[in-house]
Amino acid sequence: MSEVKMLNKKGLQIIKKANNKKDKDNIMQDENTQNNTNINQTQEKSKIKIISFLGLSRGKNGAKARYNSDNFTLLDIKSGDYENATELLIDNYNDGLSDMQMRFFATQDAFNMQKDILQKCKIFDGDFDINHECFIKYNKTDYNELYKKLLDEIGNTSEKTYIIVDITHGFRDNTFLSILASLIQLNINKNRIIRFMVAKEIIQYQKYELVSLDEYIENMVMSNVLSTFKQCLKVPDYNLDNSLYLALKGFSDALFKNDIEQVKSFHTKIINEYKNIKDSDNIEYQNILSLIESSIKDLEFINSWDIQDIEKYYIYYYELSILYHSKDYILNAYLFLLEGIYLYVYSVFYDMYEENNRKYNYNKSNEMKNIIFYAHYKLYLKIGGLFKLRMDLANDRNPMTHCNLFDSTEYSQEYKKYRQRFFDCIIKGTFNEKFKNNKKILFENRSDKKK
Repeated sequence: MSEVKMLNKKGLQIIKKANNKKDKDNIMQDENTQNNTNINQTQEKSKIKIISFLGLSRGKNGAKARYNSDNFTLLDIKSGDYENATELLIDNYNDGLSDMQMRFFATQDAFNMQKDILQKCKIFDGDFDINHECFIKYNKTDYNELYKKLLDEIGNTSEKTYIIVDITHGFRDNTFLSILASLIQLNINKNRIIRFMVAKEIIQYQKYELVSLDEYIENMVMSNVLSTFKQCLKVPDYNLDNSLYLALKGFSDALFKNDIEQVKSFHTKIINEYKNIKDSDNIEYQNILSLIESSIKDLEFINSWDIQDIEKYYIYYYELSILYHSKDYILNAYLFLLEGIYLYVYSVFYDMYEENNRKYNYNKSNEMKNIIFYAHYKLYLKIGGLFKLRMDLANDRNPMTHCNLFDSTEYSQEYKKYRQRFFDCIIKGTFNEKFKNNKKILFENRSDKKK
């Protein structure tokens, strides 16, 4: 898992998953890094492709509007006066961005409307025609065709190429926006880097500002991530390099791997990220603040965990069992309650193991079960409440682990009874004294089987 970083003001950086350090060095950096790194400053092998959708708008009688790029760091695009965003892109292509690939999606009408602007682009070098490879012609009434051609264009682009989609002349179309949403989903699920730009209208027909849509996309994506985490403790596997996302993802992965130490570690990181966002003056994050608060409230019991205190692990498993049950993971709830019994017994015997052999594992779990059997059947210790709870939990768990059809509602109700019994006879109980008083003989017979 990548090291969790501070959440930048611009938020999510949507990137390609790197398989090794070399790939990591090639990833596109966040818009507001300290050295203002942008796509043009990446390594030589990285290429840029701009996909733009031609529109039907032009300045009236050739009138120009001001396009401001002062706060746009995705590309080194200069501010200036242009008829539309198409002229802006072409002028910047001619003036230093000629190493980029340009693709214009165009209807015949849009091509005709922008023809004299397009002809100025050096890329054509006298070979100007709608059949040129830079143009992807589509029927304005056939969105299926448009979507297919868009996916083909992206699919045929090298993974080392950064794709910037200019949607300035398409965002007013609802169907086009649904296609944009699909591209966003493609971006966060696949090994592609797709960024989105738009010329945002400030004063109608007079002033526009180039903006990246990352800050808006980040809220949509993180809202989905947090909602999923809140409902089922899972985090979608997205191509995101964001500190909050990585903390949530790390916590979820650790939880379902039963890695208690990492659960605690990533929980701390989630809390830190929450504090950073809460203290931030960046208003973009405030709409997800309540989602974060709601999620961490479910996990507040972890605040008191001391990972170094092995004698308390059975309490941690009891608490995790309750968490799993609250999210309808019935089998997990049973398993953690059952394992909590073994950890309760282990809290008595862990110091009898060699210091370098005290990590709790499957073998020790079996040894604790054997100790319970030996104490009950051989020494006749009065541990009936603990022994019966262990047997009842195991008997109910078995059908669930063998693909038997079972009524989750019925098992959920039974679980509540088991949970209360666990609390009464283990959390509040004193069975550990019975084990302590017979510690040596029980430990010596920890490998015996009940016969």
